[in-house]
This record gives sequence, structure tokens and C-alpha cells, in this order.
Amino acid sequence: MWPLAVEDGKLLVHIQSGAQAAGAVAALPVATGGEPQVFLASPEGTKGAQSVFYPNMVRLAWAGGRLFLLNGRVYSPKPSEVSHAILSFGR
Repeated sequence: MWPLAVEDGKLLVHIQSGAQAAGAVAALPVATGGEPQVFLASPEGTKGAQSVFYPNMVRLAWAGGRLFLLNGRVYSPKPSEVSHAILSFGR
């Protein structure tokens, strides 16, 4: 999990995608702790696209109820290569 922001007394965290599921955003009550409550899940079809955003190189941004994943490594465009630069999800 990676912290994103604090809103309405809750810590918002990004849950990294894995082999079994796409990524998600969850909320944890700051004052009382407890289990993360997922309120925004990335579509299952994006699991493959999210896998190119390496955990140690991804830049996360939370703004206006949207999650932005920015790739920290983008190559120059070549006709034979695909380089994912950004993904965004919101409600």
C-alpha cells in the first residue's frame, strides 16, 4: 500500500495491482485504525497495463477523486514499441 492523501479523517492508500487483481484505492480511518475499505477499484482489464508501472518507479497522484499513475520511465516513441506513460481512474 502507498499513501495518497488524508480526506475527511481517513488515510487514502493505493493498493498495488498484483497477479490476482487490479489496483485499488482504499480508506483507513486515521483515529481508529481498522481494515482498509476499498472504494475505487481499477477495472480488471487494466491489470496488464498496470503491471508496467513498477512499484519503485510509479508516481501516484490523487486529485478530485481520481487516481493518476505516472510511469517514472518512458521511452521515446518508436513504431515497434509501446510505452505506457499514464493511467487514470475515477468515480
